[in-house]
Amino acid sequence: MKSLEDNGVLENTFVFVTSDNGPQMDAWPDAGYTPFRGAKGTTREGGVRVPGIVYWKGMIQAGRETDDVFDLMDLFNTTVNLAGANDKLPKDVYIDGIDQTSFLLHDEGKKRIPIPSG
Repeated sequence: MKSLEDNGVLENTFVFVTSDNGPQMDAWPDAGYTPFRGAKGTTREGGVRVPGIVYWKGMIQAGRETDDVFDLMDLFNTTVNLAGANDKLPKDVYIDGIDQTSFLLHDEGKKRIPIPSG
């Protein structure tokens, strides 16, 4: 973060920090803790729900917390929209994910839920 600030690009940089799965529960002595059932390597909530930290100076309200869900597949669609590059995406290819820009940028933002087609 300091490097981004020192180079004058912090205001124009979207930062997203997370993990790819739940904690490793079978490693002693530093096994993870989760209030959810399951852990790394399982498909239960404890294996897939992880914290995420998002920062964008002047764009995302500091200190905001939510227990709403943001799927990592949504990160691509969201960052493409934030970059203003939606018109660069191919129209004949399905891209799995939902643009969650409103969830991140609005103080009371709620996740977007896909509406099944068909």
